[in-house]
Amino acid sequence: MIFRRLVPADAALWRDIRLEALQNDPPAFATRYEEIADRPLTFFVEMLEQANYHAGFDGGRAVGVMGWVAEPYMAARHRAMLMSVYIRPAWRGAGAAGQLLHQVLADAARHGIRQMELGARAGDPRAVAFYKRHGFHPMGEIPDAFHHDGQSHDELLMFRRLDA
Repeated sequence: MIFRRLVPADAALWRDIRLEALQNDPPAFATRYEEIADRPLTFFVEMLEQANYHAGFDGGRAVGVMGWVAEPYMAARHRAMLMSVYIRPAWRGAGAAGQLLHQVLADAARHGIRQMELGARAGDPRAVAFYKRHGFHPMGEIPDAFHHDGQSHDELLMFRRLDA
């Protein structure tokens, strides 16, 4: 598998896998498919310019994506948020997510990030277990964080030190 950061020229690829993620697992994301499905390609270019999105590729096809964005203010710039995590179903359980996470965390560390934070749906034991296996620790929970199809979902906040 090959891993690399997505650049603005990858906007169509990013749009396609992002929309797939929002369709396949709506409760995992704050964004809804219908909010961005009709956006022009320039919207996805801007997303790639505002954060650090990475993808894993097998034979030229993206098998998963995840991104990170640093806190904007000087006193908190050592912190970043992991976001938009999605692994295509055929690749789940095959190690792709762990490999991609390793690449993303290494990239963030190279940019001076010392703490990665994330929000995971508290009712998704597979995701929570994955993050715990990779050194993330729970630090709190936001009750009633998201609503999808009339259901309320809590969000588990987690962190991992990168300089330890």
